[in-house]
Amino acid sequence: MDSATGCPVLVVGGTGMLAGVVRELSRRGHPLAVLARDATRLQEVTEAAGGRDRVHPMQVNYADAEALRPRLEATLAEVGPFCAAVLWVRTPHRRPVYATVARCLAEEAVVVDVLGSSTRLPRDIQPEVPEPFRRPGVVYRQTVLGFADSPEGTRWLHHEEIVEGVLDTLDGPGASVVVGRLHPWEDRPAD
Repeated sequence: MDSATGCPVLVVGGTGMLAGVVRELSRRGHPLAVLARDATRLQEVTEAAGGRDRVHPMQVNYADAEALRPRLEATLAEVGPFCAAVLWVRTPHRRPVYATVARCLAEEAVVVDVLGSSTRLPRDIQPEVPEPFRRPGVVYRQTVLGFADSPEGTRWLHHEEIVEGVLDTLDGPGASVVVGRLHPWEDRPAD
């Protein structure tokens, strides 16, 4: 990703496990647009990342495409096209969210799609690039969340591990980063 300060970054779902990504990108000097549903958590993340001077909070549910589009376009008008986007979007909502986000990207942008694995083995690692991101200059990458070993067996990833994996994906040269492990799938935590 372009490491120049002033390069705006969009984080969708940035108040839970991705809050550390927001803080680190703010520390690096990037203006941020953070989209989340929960007003209280969005305010906490905004303050932890430097306040409204650094973060443009957008309280909106990405599942509501009619509400998402104008909010994102208004933020785009304020900060300019995004040089990167980190997307934590549930499968049923990806198509409309991706289409809206793609319209707000800079000509050369990095998109990091964060894929969870708690319910099923992610079989779509390094899939075909989603149609909205198929254009010259846009680099599409994935962070696939697996599970980790622990003295008691296995466990789901801690937020710090997820943040490190997402940042590695954003900064690295590869198309996909698996955080933790996925195999054998039968070893995953029970809950």
